[in-house]
Amino acid sequence: MFLTLEDYHAIIDSQELSHLAPTDAIRLKAEKMAIQKIKKQISRQYDAEAVFSAIGDERDDTIVEYTIYYVLYILYNRIAKVKVPDDRFEQYTEARAFFENIRKDEIDADLPRKTPPEQQDSPIIRFGSNPKRKSHKF
Repeated sequence: MFLTLEDYHAIIDSQELSHLAPTDAIRLKAEKMAIQKIKKQISRQYDAEAVFSAIGDERDDTIVEYTIYYVLYILYNRIAKVKVPDDRFEQYTEARAFFENIRKDEIDADLPRKTPPEQQDSPIIRFGSNPKRKSHKF
């Protein structure tokens, strides 16, 4: 997976994480949901598969951090929506704003850009017409 347990220790205590996700299956499901949400936000400009297939030091630290914010928000919502701590909600809001700015291309994220598909055998077809001529004055 993209995230490891060590990544969480910088942001959340291991005891609190075990309370939120008592099994690895719950945590992994929340990670999958968070990654899918983020992929949908960044996939127009960036190669989301390449971003989330990176491992170890190849991963972007900011993406790791904000992905964890998404995961923690999902895990807190699983327990009770009204019990999400204010700091976790602020972190989630910060992460959403970050990915929204990436989507709008307002932030220059150092992520792999999406490459256009190859057009080797397909001819370029242009649609449209010439402007209408006015040969008569009435």
